[in-house]
Amino acid sequence: MAVWVASLLLAPAAHLNVGYAGAAFVLGGLFFAYAWTLLRDPSPRRAMKLFGFSITYLTALFVAMGADAVIRVH
Repeated sequence: MAVWVASLLLAPAAHLNVGYAGAAFVLGGLFFAYAWTLLRDPSPRRAMKLFGFSITYLTALFVAMGADAVIRVH
């Protein structure tokens, strides 16, 4: 939950637009869902799924930040 909140708080702190905030909201919700399923069923398979998604999550957030910066400049 803290990761989700931190990614959302970055939007106003870094002056990011609605596109980033929307991506952070959706991706954070998915991350929370994966973490919740791991909490309910702490198996190595679920842990690897969360780990795999965490890489996608960070990549997508950085792409959203970059896209926001490019759109803002042009």
